[in-house]
Amino acid sequence: MYDIYYAHHQYKYKSIEEAYELDLIKRYFPKAKVFNPATDLKSNLFGDETTIMQECLETVRSSDILVFSSMNGVVGTGVYHEVEEAQRMNKIVFYIFHDQLYTNFTILERPKSQRTDRLYGTVHLNDW
Repeated sequence: MYDIYYAHHQYKYKSIEEAYELDLIKRYFPKAKVFNPATDLKSNLFGDETTIMQECLETVRSSDILVFSSMNGVVGTGVYHEVEEAQRMNKIVFYIFHDQLYTNFTILERPKSQRTDRLYGTVHLNDW
């Protein structure tokens, strides 16, 4: 059984897209325990952004796998740093793209002049 951290844009929290992506992850890993920061973070109730991000990164470190998605190929600051931390820890990282999970991707930071918290990095599949 795997512990999976599901990293996704806050715009997807409690949406049809989030439900679909959670279902997709469960189809790939039917026996996995999936951590969803939209619903499973303790600090969501009382924490500020720094506290919430700290809990997210701690959970990434204790997970076996990270699965993430983008919004039209773009990730925000949180997802970018969660993926970065998982890769630093040599975790398996999957990107949800067109109903499949891929490991062959690169996330490029957007130029500082074009970067915001919600538009931080652009995801590219390496084989496309």
